[in-house]
Amino acid sequence: MGYFPSKEAVVFHSVDRNLEALASALRDRLPGETAFDALRRWIDAMFDEWIAEGDEALLRKRLCREDEGLANFEGGMTARIQELLLGAIADDLDEPHDALRPRLVAAAAMAALTSLEVSFDAKAGQSPPVAKAQALAVLDDAMLFLRGGIDALQDE
Repeated sequence: MGYFPSKEAVVFHSVDRNLEALASALRDRLPGETAFDALRRWIDAMFDEWIAEGDEALLRKRLCREDEGLANFEGGMTARIQELLLGAIADDLDEPHDALRPRLVAAAAMAALTSLEVSFDAKAGQSPPVAKAQALAVLDDAMLFLRGGIDALQDE
């Protein structure tokens, strides 16, 4: 029988693996690949797994709404994602990680990802190929917006 050290470890059982995959995607970028290209590649790789979670993901969201400890853990997870993105964005901009511009771009990226979660949830009830295609099309729009912002900052 398996043992989980905490309720957070049960509810977010794959968080360490998923965050390591994101860290790897951002760290091991190909020459010329931006942080947003790597983020998009990571999301694409994870998407089928997230869709397959379906009911588990809905239950996790409900539990986070009802349990302060789980909500705090989820917030910490979001902060870890933002920190990973911040580092990669700062590298793209060739600026220190504590500079204002990388922090603003990382915050905008997290706002976009949070907004996209609603779109992904709305697509979850559709057949998997339709849901994936439509959700990824929305994601591509957000990535285009974010890339445009970072391109403008790099041109300065």
